[in-house]
Amino acid sequence: MEVLDAAQFAMEFQQCYSRLWMLAASLLGDRHMAEDVVQDAGLVALKQLDQFEVGTSFVAWMSQIVRFNALNQSRKRTRRKTQSVDPVALASEAKNPSTEKKLLNAKSDLPPGQTVFDDEVMNALRDLRETARACLLLRILHQLSYAEIAEMLEIAEGTAMSHVYRSKDRLRHCLGPHFNSSKTRNPS
Repeated sequence: MEVLDAAQFAMEFQQCYSRLWMLAASLLGDRHMAEDVVQDAGLVALKQLDQFEVGTSFVAWMSQIVRFNALNQSRKRTRRKTQSVDPVALASEAKNPSTEKKLLNAKSDLPPGQTVFDDEVMNALRDLRETARACLLLRILHQLSYAEIAEMLEIAEGTAMSHVYRSKDRLRHCLGPHFNSSKTRNPS
């Protein structure tokens, strides 16, 4: 059986890093912890290169390792019942209290140039189950196809579609008056 060497692994890992990070961030709800989880998953995978079958999907294999690491980290965090605070982000927020709120637009896409969600969106996203949140974020932020999402999360393509649809619907419901609808109502 052919095995990836370290250089091939590094190239494959680099190519799918942003997808793996998004998966971890959507499962954890913490972008800094997501970076740690993806890096830890990379170390685990590097030690287990002999278990990867060349010719199969590298991103699917890595996604499974990232998911397991993220879920383990999430369980540890839940047991501790503490949440880390990024002092730099906290200081930045304190200096800029009037930061403009940003929401998903009516088509559930991010406006051009948007890099963060506001508190209402973050709370609504946290209310989604991990897999549903991962499907939604991978679809919206990375514009992955349903087939790619299904492969990464090892679920059926129809299940990925269903998660995205129901998650968008749930966000619309949760965000209520904050959500700008593209439909205008005609009173007549």
